[in-house]
Amino acid sequence: IQIYSLFTFHSFCQEFEDWIKKGKKGFIYFSLGSAVKGTDMPEEFRGMFLNAFKKFPEYQIFWKWETEQMDGVPPNVKLSKWMPQQDLL
Repeated sequence: IQIYSLFTFHSFCQEFEDWIKKGKKGFIYFSLGSAVKGTDMPEEFRGMFLNAFKKFPEYQIFWKWETEQMDGVPPNVKLSKWMPQQDLL
């Protein structure tokens, strides 16, 4: 599904632009929202998400996460405490 925005209020920082360009088929933005803390997620569930993300190496995946480190993160996944969500969408 491709979604386009008519307005961009902020320009991406170069780090996010460069990351997006690496995706052969695009990117996926994954966030649990502000009401759910991902760090409270059972390790088993985190592993399930990471295994699923590994199956899509042609996509760059942004995962909004409370820390910027996690064991077993595939190379196509970028963790960040903050993401320019409006710009990404």
